[in-house]
Amino acid sequence: MRAQFHNAEKCDFQAPYLSDVERGERNITLQTLNKILDALEVDPGSVLIPESKTNNNPDSIKEELLMILFNTLEDKNEDDIRMLLNITNDIFGRFKHD
Repeated sequence: MRAQFHNAEKCDFQAPYLSDVERGERNITLQTLNKILDALEVDPGSVLIPESKTNNNPDSIKEELLMILFNTLEDKNEDDIRMLLNITNDIFGRFKHD
């Protein structure tokens, strides 16, 4: 229980709030999640992107990640998918090397 209070203090939350989050009784924003992960010194990618269940074959891992992305978007409406596509294109467009 003391560790819970310490973690709550590290991310500037009350212990009961953090306890509710841990039990899945509260919905939180990405900003709140990031604050918690920072306090716990956990990489956000390790939480948000599932570990690969396939071997270390890069093609298999890529295929698995694309399937996860597809499944995530499957129930979204067309406007949301277009918005994500535009954001993705914008992000990758900024990193292009000419």
